Amino acid sequence: MTEQYENKYLADALSTRVARDFAPAVWQSLFAQGHDAVEMHTGTWSVVCAESPWDGRMSHDQVRRALASLAELHGGHLDAGPGSTSFAAFVDPEAALRTALALHRDTAGARLRIGVVAARAGLAQFRAEGAAVSLVVGEPLERAPAVLQRAALGTVQLCAATYGALAGFSPQLDACVVMAEYDRDQLTQVALTPPPARGEFLSTFAGLGLT
Repeated sequence: MTEQYENKYLADALSTRVARDFAPAVWQSLFAQGHDAVEMHTGTWSVVCAESPWDGRMSHDQVRRALASLAELHGGHLDAGPGSTSFAAFVDPEAALRTALALHRDTAGARLRIGVVAARAGLAQFRAEGAAVSLVVGEPLERAPAVLQRAALGTVQLCAATYGALAGFSPQLDACVVMAEYDRDQLTQVALTPPPARGEFLSTFAGLGLT
């Protein structure tokens, strides 16, 4: 993808998200008034995505607040969109992994679906209705539903690009049980089973000699 095409793609994706998720006046202020109201930070972003469970153990707002707190702690940016999936973007894939594992640990009883997707994307930052806003646009949001759909409860799912960036370098990754999925000989996705907190049920790790 050329830089010119990528910039147009991200601008169109941002326009669509703002038109869908914000009041019409916000779209007008960003796209119809002809001034530079948006900062678009383009690059490879590692995006943590999380969905609340269907059984109501944890509401969408509670998931967002938990992810927001962890993203702030680890240098990430919470996506301001109101959809059913919560997102936070990180420059550093290790920080994204730490956030995903911490979210898994902190919400263990809620049985969230959690994943990390790394890809070229844009992080758009602007002001809307008096507040600073960050929105992720691009491939990670398009790929997140498939990653989360395959996320078994109790695991954290990584796309192949995220795992490739972390394998051999991350102590966090080394502490987990790693189950790789392949399509023929191509790695497609990786499921991480984090170590249990002290005092929790240890059967998975004990069976593998990891306790």
